[in-house]
Amino acid sequence: MKKSKLLIKIIVALLGFLFIGIIGNTNNSYALSYKKGDVLTTRSTSASGLTGHNGIYIGKGKVLDTPQIHRYPRVVPVKKWIKDYPKTKVIRPKNASLGNKAANNAIKYFKGKKIPYKVTTNPKNIKKTYCSEIIWYSYYKAGKQYKVPEHGIWMQPGIIAPYAYVNKADVKHNGFKFVDNKW
Repeated sequence: MKKSKLLIKIIVALLGFLFIGIIGNTNNSYALSYKKGDVLTTRSTSASGLTGHNGIYIGKGKVLDTPQIHRYPRVVPVKKWIKDYPKTKVIRPKNASLGNKAANNAIKYFKGKKIPYKVTTNPKNIKKTYCSEIIWYSYYKAGKQYKVPEHGIWMQPGIIAPYAYVNKADVKHNGFKFVDNKW
């Protein structure tokens, strides 16, 4: 009899924790299990004429981005990203090794670097950079050139718009998949 009462208490406690977890977590993006190289795109902001903002998940609960207001690339906890940018979609390369390489490149080329914020038309030149260029360059150095269609031809973009990372055709063509496709 004592064992069955204890078992019932344990089950009730577990159900309570499960209920609190479901009710307390209202943002799908934050509930994800992020992987290195995940690309986060929000529509919660705009800068320099580009709507949206991107960051790359670099592991250990951190996102690297470069918002215009901070002037240089920065690393923020993913919790802060989701708090600041609640309307976020997430894509992931189908090849996990590629994502790891891109995240490591983001760290190598951008973390702690005083690279000024500026939207430029050459994503291979990182003397100045912006959010979606950080993503593009990190993947480029990992061996993946993310392309977008121009007049029906897939090519390297001059200016990489943040929404290139949530356009379904672009995501599919470049070998990525949506992990969270809800604003």
